[in-house]
Amino acid sequence: MLLIGILTSLFWWYSNKKLSYWKDRNVPYAKPLPFFGSLIDLATTPMHVLELNRYFSLGPIHGFFEGLRPVLVVGDPKLIRDIFITDFQIFPNRRVFQGCPILSRSLLISEGDYWRRIRSIVSPTFTTKKLKRILGIFEDCSKTLVQNFKISAQKEKPLSVKRIFNAFVLDVTASSAFSTKIDSLNDSKSEFVQQVNKNFGIIHKSKLCLMLLFTSWHHLKNIFKSSAVNGSALQFFSDFIKEVISERKRTKQTRDDFLQLLLDIEKKSTIDNEKEYVENDDDIDTNYGENISGQNIFPGESQKNLTHEELVSQCVTFLVAANDTTASLLTTTTHILATNESIQEKAYQEVAKHLQETNGKLTYEALQKMKYLDNIMSETLRLYPPVMRVCRRAEKEYNLGETGINIQKGVVILLPILALHRDPKYYPDPEKFDPDRFSDEEVAKRDPNTYLPFGHGPRTCIGMRFAQLSAKVCLVYIISSFVIKSCSQTKIPMELLKDSYFTLQAKDVTVKLEIRKDCPLV
Repeated sequence: MLLIGILTSLFWWYSNKKLSYWKDRNVPYAKPLPFFGSLIDLATTPMHVLELNRYFSLGPIHGFFEGLRPVLVVGDPKLIRDIFITDFQIFPNRRVFQGCPILSRSLLISEGDYWRRIRSIVSPTFTTKKLKRILGIFEDCSKTLVQNFKISAQKEKPLSVKRIFNAFVLDVTASSAFSTKIDSLNDSKSEFVQQVNKNFGIIHKSKLCLMLLFTSWHHLKNIFKSSAVNGSALQFFSDFIKEVISERKRTKQTRDDFLQLLLDIEKKSTIDNEKEYVENDDDIDTNYGENISGQNIFPGESQKNLTHEELVSQCVTFLVAANDTTASLLTTTTHILATNESIQEKAYQEVAKHLQETNGKLTYEALQKMKYLDNIMSETLRLYPPVMRVCRRAEKEYNLGETGINIQKGVVILLPILALHRDPKYYPDPEKFDPDRFSDEEVAKRDPNTYLPFGHGPRTCIGMRFAQLSAKVCLVYIISSFVIKSCSQTKIPMELLKDSYFTLQAKDVTVKLEIRKDCPLV
């Protein structure tokens, strides 16, 4: 008993010593509990509520604890730019969890020079030039979605849209990535569809709390190894991709998809493609607040080929990352249009005008002229960013601007995207949906480091253009084909999922659809 008492006392002393980290540095912080740190708050409060409460009660710069691990939230625009861009060499990596070896080679998790090499190879597959080549895929999948919507509209019944948007995104991703045509809404028995539906999606807070708790204790971190995606599902998609690759090499067939672009790169030993990556892409980037052209992301990087394992990893990551974020944007935008009739009508008039100029054909150039629709999407991403926060890890000791805060090596920094987007200092009346916030005049007045729906800096979301363009095409088809109306089952305000840690998603959205008789699309 004496030994137990001594060990308990030592444990209590050690835990409290670790949890005095922010107090010793005079940083406002969320009060921790021994062993658990601030994780009890996370377990009992929805992440989006907790994020906003801490930001507005403790300030834009504050600390908390994941178990014994100190985490610093930085919501000051100048310091955000310093961390994510100016001093990127000190904060180049995200936090690392023990997980699946298939994903360990992906852009999401890889670090340092290895990440730079992978990013420099994969980046050119998402240029505007490449995306124009798959615009037809976005249209085909949008037409399928419209047909599914029409079935509900003809029955004059309320429609739950989230499931349909999830199916749309899966169809788009499978076609764009692997030239695999599926109808995931109507062919739910497909093994491909079942594996995605069963195993991909949000990481629940209970699982995250355990991961964060055990990885914060150095001697316990190997006890809890987990991946965001079920291992059997990862293996299924890995085997699926390998079969597709093998068949293409055997038949020497080529396709116009993400996998083919990576296969073409795999054949080369060095590629001079960074110039193509940054030029002529401002047309998409500037619509949504992130323009990384001109950033010296890969100085002197020798771009080598992908190994077979690396190629498979990027394809699996593409499938995982696209699954929820684009569907979330479409779901929340539909709710907003249903509850803002004047905004919806203005969007329709703009879409109809530019489609009339092309005789009803949706071209890339016509899409680029639809600026008000861009503003609607941007404002939706402000209010409901699919990813609420992103993190970086200090690789060296660092003094945080003029705050007097010294960040030690290994400390995790969080960028509070949701809280920043809801701060009235940058967005007056922040709960109001107002697309005019993103007019050229208003954007010019605002610090660009206060709008970051796709992250920030060299590690900004590589699929940003893909997500923007596929969602915009889908919305053009919906707005052209239907009047979206709220109904008795439409939740106002929109209900958000409570169990998600990384992503901000609607629980579901139910609306009624009225088929337009004056659809401007051919």
